[in-house]
Amino acid sequence: MSNSVLIVDDEDEIRELIGLQLEDPDRHFYFAANGLEAIDILNKEKIDLVISDIAMPKMNGFELLRKIKLLGLNTPVIILTGHADSMVANQLRTYSVRSFINKPWNRAELEDAVSSVLKK
Repeated sequence: MSNSVLIVDDEDEIRELIGLQLEDPDRHFYFAANGLEAIDILNKEKIDLVISDIAMPKMNGFELLRKIKLLGLNTPVIILTGHADSMVANQLRTYSVRSFINKPWNRAELEDAVSSVLKK
């Protein structure tokens, strides 16, 4: 059975790199440049995991998390961002974010976080 992963980041290169690093025959990837595109995909597809940046145009990561919650989706989210501090981490805890990983990320840490979520 294939798992679907939605990668949300406003930088094309980052989205592509994450997809390449997490490539697995049991994973299917969707890509969005911002929260608005992500919500569109979440409304159309069954997504097993969202990996999202925080700082994005049109709809940032916090707004995306709020919208996911408002839609009643229980989709797990991993935040991967370069805008990390304790205040951001505390805000993310209120949304039950599964993992919070700083950019630049460690490939093994990201894979472990993704594998952990998808195995549940």
